[in-house]
Amino acid sequence: MLPVFMKKIQFDSLFAKNINTEIVVKKDGSFFVQPSTSKEYCDRSNNFVYKIDKEDLAYNLFISHGFTWGGEWKSLKDYCHFEKEINQL
Repeated sequence: MLPVFMKKIQFDSLFAKNINTEIVVKKDGSFFVQPSTSKEYCDRSNNFVYKIDKEDLAYNLFISHGFTWGGEWKSLKDYCHFEKEINQL
């Protein structure tokens, strides 16, 4: 079995609390938000500063280089997370 290496990038910010928001969608459709002060950023249809979505330059650059985006995960939404699996021999 070959080892699997991951390259992970997490955007954190001293000036934008919404960047480091993790949202867990529960089976009943409700949300668990961490940190709790970031609840206002759960509605991704709203526009706000430093929002990463599919229209964002960061999203497009990382996706074009083979990264996956935490905003597309099913159970946990981590909008500031990109990762790429790197297999090495």
